[in-house]
Amino acid sequence: MTTKDTSITIKQLALSIVAVFFLGLIAWQIWKAEQYNTAISLTEIANSYQTEGDLQAAEETYLQALKMFEDLESKQQMAETFGNLGLFYANQDNLEKAEQMYLSSLEIFKALDNDQSTATQYDNLGSLYAIRGDRKSAEQMFLASLAIFQELDDEANIAKQYFNLGNNYYLSGNLPKTEEMYLNSLDAEETLKKSLQDNEILASQLNIEVKYDNLIKLYIKQNAWSKAEQIFHRKKAFNATEENAVLDKYTNLGNFYLIYNKLPQAKQMFLKGLEIDKALDNKPGIANHYSNLGIVYANLGDLPKAEQVFLKSLEIGETLTDKTGISEKFDRLITLYIKTNRWQQAETIFLKKMQIAADEYKVLDKYLNLGNFYLENNNDKLAEKNFLKGLEIAKALDYQTGLALQYSQLGSIYLQRNDLSQAKKMYLSSLEINTKLENFIGLANDYTKLGIIYLNSDVKQAEAMFSKRIQLDETSLQEDNIDFDNEEQIDLATEQAMQESLATSYTQLGMLYAKRDEKPEAVDMYFETLKIDIAKALTDKTADLKLHKQIDEASILKQIIVKIDNMEVVSSDDLLEYYMTLGNFYANRANNTDAEKIFLKGLNISKALNKQENISEYYAKLGELYNNTPQAIDMFIKGLEIDKVLNNQANMSAKYLRLGILYANQSNNKDAEKMFLAKLKIDKTLDDKAGMAISYSNLGAIYAERGDGINTEKMLIKALDTNKILDNKRGMANNYANLASLYTKVKGYWQQAEIMYQKELEMYEALGDKITLVRKYANLANLYSKRGESAKMEKLLLKALVIDKTLAAKNRMTYLYSALGSIYAQRQDWQSAETTFLAGLEIEQKLISKANIYSNLGIVYKYQKKLPQAKEMLLNSLQIFEELGSPNTNKIQHLLDKL
Repeated sequence: MTTKDTSITIKQLALSIVAVFFLGLIAWQIWKAEQYNTAISLTEIANSYQTEGDLQAAEETYLQALKMFEDLESKQQMAETFGNLGLFYANQDNLEKAEQMYLSSLEIFKALDNDQSTATQYDNLGSLYAIRGDRKSAEQMFLASLAIFQELDDEANIAKQYFNLGNNYYLSGNLPKTEEMYLNSLDAEETLKKSLQDNEILASQLNIEVKYDNLIKLYIKQNAWSKAEQIFHRKKAFNATEENAVLDKYTNLGNFYLIYNKLPQAKQMFLKGLEIDKALDNKPGIANHYSNLGIVYANLGDLPKAEQVFLKSLEIGETLTDKTGISEKFDRLITLYIKTNRWQQAETIFLKKMQIAADEYKVLDKYLNLGNFYLENNNDKLAEKNFLKGLEIAKALDYQTGLALQYSQLGSIYLQRNDLSQAKKMYLSSLEINTKLENFIGLANDYTKLGIIYLNSDVKQAEAMFSKRIQLDETSLQEDNIDFDNEEQIDLATEQAMQESLATSYTQLGMLYAKRDEKPEAVDMYFETLKIDIAKALTDKTADLKLHKQIDEASILKQIIVKIDNMEVVSSDDLLEYYMTLGNFYANRANNTDAEKIFLKGLNISKALNKQENISEYYAKLGELYNNTPQAIDMFIKGLEIDKVLNNQANMSAKYLRLGILYANQSNNKDAEKMFLAKLKIDKTLDDKAGMAISYSNLGAIYAERGDGINTEKMLIKALDTNKILDNKRGMANNYANLASLYTKVKGYWQQAEIMYQKELEMYEALGDKITLVRKYANLANLYSKRGESAKMEKLLLKALVIDKTLAAKNRMTYLYSALGSIYAQRQDWQSAETTFLAGLEIEQKLISKANIYSNLGIVYKYQKKLPQAKEMLLNSLQIFEELGSPNTNKIQHLLDKL
């Protein structure tokens, strides 16, 4: 082979290597893209699992996606997945894990200079700390979020952060700062809403009403009625036309004072409005003012005057062509007569209302309407009397529809009185007529009520009645075969009543089958009830979830209905789990009334099916719902008794913990101690070290409350030792903090306290929890300040400052610069003080803090004999304090006068 051939071969080989390298690179890039797409798909699957309520699968899939993003070094997606996991854990009330995820997300977003997402994670952390009750940390997070959103000019989120800060300050008891933040939030939201006036959809999503109402409530709490009135005016004027704002001014103000039971002021406003409307001959306005004055006089106890103005209101209202609102005016006078036991006058006004307000007043239904009127007002005797009169007339005139209605209403009266014989007689008569009339709405009610009556005497007949009610729905309703008394549609109230009677029939049949030990048939009936209950829940308009609860339970409920229809779920365990989900749906929307109904229904079904473990779970759910009340304790005790029979020690431990906390919250430390000790005993049996650490900590808190320092220390050290075995650094940090707090209160134990504080710091340093670490540095620095140990204080503040610089936490940095500047000023190290205060001033945005820094600099320059600079700084401070109307204005002026 020649040298030339060798050269060609080497070139070809080199080219082949290059080609292979590029092919490998392309293959790697293709693989990387495939991995990335797979990880994105996993995230979407995890979202779907979470929506469907499969939380274990959701968590596993999120973590799998996160691992792939980490392997690919895809920082943006890592940060987003950490954020999703934070929300996921927060939804499960696992705040410790949620915090870790949010912090990881925050750190990456900051490194990526993704300001929007960084601010969002600060917001999430603020909400988390607020839930935890850590007001200071919450404030720091919300301020950090606010600062970024301000730089981004994101008005919606600026308004949100001001509102979050306002709520946080309110819970901290700092009402001046609450007012400041609420006003800022309101200003931002008004500006935003005006800018969106051409976009009705986006504008409608703003919840500006809450901002107005919170400010009003805040001012009323402070007895600042003039300020409350100003905000009320502002609220009314924001959406009103200029003309309406003038005409409605006194009506609105009167109603405002009426709402808050300020009756003399309300009366004054309504009288002023009445005077103006009389001058303008505005008869609708005159009628409204008389009616509103009637409410005021009635609440003041001047019933004759109230009656007089109510009658004047109705006298004018009856002459108007537009009868809008007249029904309400009649009702006010009727209520007055009922309160004074003047039933005859109430009846007269009611009949007048029926004649004027109804579209068609049927003379034949006079006594039926009167009976309903008395029934609604809890006067069953007069209701019975009128129904019986109506029954006689309907019989004489062969008015079959009226007859059926009168029989049915009489049946409801006798059923309420537990006169089952008479109730049965009435409903059977109603049933006979409704069958002839093919009045399916009436039949549905009759079958259900008769089923309930027969439950006490003839179970087979009860089953037959409930079955007929269900059959009626399955045939007639679905075939649109219903006679609605010549109406084309059922009104909402009638439709709800129909569904309620259907659900009752399914439930009662389920109970009957369960008693006969026909469990599969019972479960089938309960599933049908569940579908109706879910359908009702999905019409619930209470869309706002509690803070941090972001699971889309509505989607989960829809999935459940699909599963039931497809026969994918048939077991009693599924049934009871879904009722739990439905109860949580209401509870997370703060709809405790419906949540209680559903949990009670789940409890009763569990009892009927003899599902002891589920009975215990439902007692626990009701206990959570009842919160810090005697009812809550009763529920947990009932659940605990079942757990004892089942020897379910894990559940017993959980309930002892809840009972201990409830007793402690009621200052019943004796019973709280018993519960925590009982929990500890079980935790030891189960070798549940995490549970043991919690029990020791709780017992330490009880003994600390008693002032029993020896036992407090003993329990906290045991908790600490247990957390050391678990390597639970966060738990250890809390134990060190509690021990430090204990030692701080004992004279001569400062050295031990300081050691504990230092150990606490070591834990947060090991956790890499920079945000908490800064807060802890500041807390310990504050203690050193009280002890006059400025060198140690300076060292900690400088450490905190280094971290805050990496976190770009400008608001906290300002505080740290100010504190450090004060240390240097006390040492008369004027150069260092000047440099430090100037550094704080450079990043300070808030006026009050800015004014304080100017004044501090003025004092520093004064001692440096730099009088022109001192004067300039003090004048800057004075100008800001004057603009704010601050009492510090006089102090600064005094310093200037002395220069």
